Amino acid sequence: MRFKADLRAEAWNVEMQIGYHEQVQANGRRAADALSNRKPLSDEALLLAAFRRLVPHGVQGALETTCGDRVVPSGDYAGIATKLDYPCRVDLPPAEVAAAAHALRSDPAPLSLVLVTTNVAAFAVSSSRILNVAVAGVPSCAPAPGLSRLS
Repeated sequence: MRFKADLRAEAWNVEMQIGYHEQVQANGRRAADALSNRKPLSDEALLLAAFRRLVPHGVQGALETTCGDRVVPSGDYAGIATKLDYPCRVDLPPAEVAAAAHALRSDPAPLSLVLVTTNVAAFAVSSSRILNVAVAGVPSCAPAPGLSRLS
């Protein structure tokens, strides 16, 4: 019984890693598209997509306070999808948001960093899916709400 519970917890942890890194990838793609002028993104949306490593420390702190990672309780498969991606408002003066976004758009280095982060996240998703197959014996996909992968 303990072994089954441990497997159930491990399967959820793997799903959480997959969901988290998929969200990192999606944010990376949005930031990369904006920084390479393929798709427009508002200053606020750009900061949210890129803030993890690329904006000034003070801006990071403000973004983390209002728009940081959510804690998702173990076993909450539905909550995985909104660990990073959820509606939020940046609690900074508009001039500070504009200045940070301008700094990102003006320097070619952030695009390279976004692409590296996105590629690392893609690798993490692939690795986690392989691990999930090894641990749970099934391809990675969240179960229907209210059901656990291992019954």
